[in-house]
Amino acid sequence: MEPLIAYLHYLSIILLAGFLVGELVTCRAGMTTEQARRLAGIDAVFFASALGALATGLLRLFFYAKGVSFYTGNPTFWVKMPPVPRMPVMAIGVSQRWVTAPVVGSTSM
Repeated sequence: MEPLIAYLHYLSIILLAGFLVGELVTCRAGMTTEQARRLAGIDAVFFASALGALATGLLRLFFYAKGVSFYTGNPTFWVKMPPVPRMPVMAIGVSQRWVTAPVVGSTSM
């Protein structure tokens, strides 16, 4: 079970980076309605992968891998921990902004 959790953790991190690049490529000024819908889908997967990375990371911290004392004694762990819970929160903020923003070519907004 431990290798599965580790693979899921790394897969979530890779998906997180990939969909962040996807958002960067898709997010442009003067987007069409279709591009805005695509961005919302990409953002949803980004949010899910961020939650997946957080959940599998917590599982690895408390139940698998080397244990809590190994990680909490490592300064690198404390450097990378503050941004980790902020990623899903930032994804929600961006999604809410894009949902309420006017879209080029849309008559309903």
